[in-house]
Amino acid sequence: MNRPKVLISHGDIPEKAVRMLKEKCDLIICPFPVRADLLEKVKGVNAIFWFTKEKMDREMLDAAGGNLKVIATMSSGYDHIDVEEVKRRGILIGNVPQVLHNAVAELAIGLFIAAARRFHEGQLAIMR
Repeated sequence: MNRPKVLISHGDIPEKAVRMLKEKCDLIICPFPVRADLLEKVKGVNAIFWFTKEKMDREMLDAAGGNLKVIATMSSGYDHIDVEEVKRRGILIGNVPQVLHNAVAELAIGLFIAAARRFHEGQLAIMR
């Protein structure tokens, strides 16, 4: 049985995840996601782990070919993916919509505290 061919579009993926995928898939890792390189490496893949802000558009989908069945993105949004074109081709999309909730909440609380305690004004006074 042929193993699925998976493109990982960035080199900054946890090694544990790469090891797990290697057990069942043939991996193509694009450590530095430059569009021209991605267009070459995407040819004939069955799945893509799209971990880049490069556009997943008609050109990229055409380069991938008809074997592409699923695109997973490690982001909460998917505005870097042409969703309508992907749907038209019957390709599944997965994302992680709640991945940033805690980080956003923590940042908001930090900003509230900084504003309440006038941190910026204090920093400016120290710098003078």
